[in-house]
Amino acid sequence: MLRISDDMTVADLRRLEKANPQIPQTIHRWTAANYDQFVETLYTEIDTIVKDLEDDANLSQHYTENNYNSDICRQLKRLGYEAVHDKNQRGHADITVNFARYSWIGEGKKVQSVNNSHLIDGYGQLIDRYVTGKANANHAGLLVYILGKDAMHVMSSWRTHLIEKDLSDNGYAANIAPCSENPDHVFWSECTRHTSSGSTLKIRHIGLSLHWNP
Repeated sequence: MLRISDDMTVADLRRLEKANPQIPQTIHRWTAANYDQFVETLYTEIDTIVKDLEDDANLSQHYTENNYNSDICRQLKRLGYEAVHDKNQRGHADITVNFARYSWIGEGKKVQSVNNSHLIDGYGQLIDRYVTGKANANHAGLLVYILGKDAMHVMSSWRTHLIEKDLSDNGYAANIAPCSENPDHVFWSECTRHTSSGSTLKIRHIGLSLHWNP
C-alpha cells in the first residue's frame, strides 16, 4: 500500500507517481510545464489502460473498434481528462483528449492479423485530417487492437510498411524508432510534412495484444 505523509511536497508526490506508473498520474498532469510533459504523462496513463485491456482480453472478444475507443475514453475521463469518443475534430476522431490548452488525437483500428491497408486508413486520418499539427497539438496515436495471434509480427509488418513508404514518399513516416518500454509492440514515427500545418507530427503506434484462445 502506498503511504502519503502530510509533509510530502509536490516533488515528493511526483517521484512517488514516477516510481508507480500504474497509479493515476494526477500530480504530473496538473504540474505539466509544457506540452511534451503533458504527452509523456498521458502516454503513461494510456499504457496502464492498455495493460488492463490486455489483462481482460477474454472479456472483450466481442468488442468493436468503437467499444475499445469509448472504453479508453471513459477511463481517461475518470482520470480527469476531457476525453471524447467520435468528437467532431476536423472529422469524427476516435479519441480526442484535451487538458488545459493541450490536445491529443488517437485513432483506433481493430485487426485480426496483418492488415496494413486498414492501418493505412487510420494513419492517413491522423496526418491528413484530424490533427491540426500546431503547437500544443502535434502529437497523436494509432492504437492497433490485435485480436489475432502474434501481435509482434503485426506491428513489425506495419513498421516495415511505413519504412518502405517513406522511401518513396519522403516525410510520410520518418525517424521510426522503438519505444524503450515496449519495443516489440510500440514504436514512434514522425510525419515531417504534416498536410495541414506543414510542421512535424509525432505519432506513437501502440499495439494491443488481445488474442484469447479459450
